[in-house]
Amino acid sequence: MKRRILFLNLLLLGAAGWLAYEIRQNWLAAQALERRLLAAAPPKVTLRVPPAAPVPVIAPAAGYADLAMKTLFAKDRNPNVIVEPPPPPPPPPPVPPFPFSYGVLDLGDGPQIAMAPRGGRQKFYQTGDQVGEFKLAAIRPDSVVLEWQGKTFEKKLSDLADRSGGAEENRTPTAQSNQPPIYNAPPPPPISVKGEAAPGAVDIGGGIRSCNAGDSSANGTVVGGMRKVITSSPFGSTCRWEPVR
Repeated sequence: MKRRILFLNLLLLGAAGWLAYEIRQNWLAAQALERRLLAAAPPKVTLRVPPAAPVPVIAPAAGYADLAMKTLFAKDRNPNVIVEPPPPPPPPPPVPPFPFSYGVLDLGDGPQIAMAPRGGRQKFYQTGDQVGEFKLAAIRPDSVVLEWQGKTFEKKLSDLADRSGGAEENRTPTAQSNQPPIYNAPPPPPISVKGEAAPGAVDIGGGIRSCNAGDSSANGTVVGGMRKVITSSPFGSTCRWEPVR
């Protein structure tokens, strides 16, 4: 029994010695290989530069325009927004016909002019009065200044003379559709006898009547819609009856 144990021990000792020898040999071989590798010069390696990759061709943006503008649901649809131009401004209204002129009268209290709008009746106007659609801006001996919508027109009296022979006043209402309605003044009161406070029989123009001889009524007397006006001048006093406005 002891012999077997001894033999087994010797066998194990021999295996351990052999294993230690093999380990040392492998270690020495590894050390020798490491020294050779470290002592050897590295081999020269020539690196080859790879050729440059071709640049990809980029399609121009114009090539996508047709595809971007068309949709899958409607061929007539596109991203272009149609901007409607603003409507043109309306043309300016035409200048209405100028009124007729029948002369200038100055009795000392400022010039007055006998005028008649187209389709209206004749009467005397002063500076600042409205003659139809025009405003009387100034009265001059041979001309008149009219205003309409901020515009000024200077017209000679000869250009405004009534050459229609009264046809303008007899025009039918349908022909005057563009003119404002004309309101006729009430008929003058009946002419009274000489000497009474009443308008005379002579029509000076524009509804103005003369005074009767011997009329002693005061200035400003109103009778039958007419007012007595007495004007003083270097040549004397003048008397007339004007419609009450």
